[in-house]
Amino acid sequence: KFLQKMKMAGVDRLNFGIVFGSDHVLKLMNKSFDIKLALEVLRNTQEAGIALSVNLIIGYPGESEVDFRQTQWLYLNLKQLTSSIHINPCYVLKGSRLFTQHEEFGIELPERFVTDWFLKDGTNNTQIRMGRLQRMKERAYEPLNLNVEITDHCNLRCPMCFHFYDPLIHGAQFPKKAM
Repeated sequence: KFLQKMKMAGVDRLNFGIVFGSDHVLKLMNKSFDIKLALEVLRNTQEAGIALSVNLIIGYPGESEVDFRQTQWLYLNLKQLTSSIHINPCYVLKGSRLFTQHEEFGIELPERFVTDWFLKDGTNNTQIRMGRLQRMKERAYEPLNLNVEITDHCNLRCPMCFHFYDPLIHGAQFPKKAM
């Protein structure tokens, strides 16, 4: 009913950060939902007549090959609900949990750490993440909307992001916070 009220109020699109197809990785990220609930919400959104888009992430620390395959499975199921699926490699942004707690995660932060970070145990690095993105693309039965931006800063420019005005993360080109 809430989604129907949103539709009647003029909401025509929602973007969901499901991020992974693995309940294991969702727990590592401290997400408060599982895949079953996420798919239910997405179906209810579609039934309410609201278009949806979904963001997925490949390569979060602790993501195994099995976790990645579960994300591939989720992608195939999402294609039945939306044509707007954005897939990004996992970035380590200044101020993020992965940045502030990188030692706890076993993350090594080289100079270009946003994209070039790696796990000290060798189980996750740029090559592994890019390889998984390529495999995701190859597995798709139709062209995949891959949103792969390899930069040294966040390119999302989301005004709702609590890092929006931080030039160390988003770059100096962003507007300064109004006083």
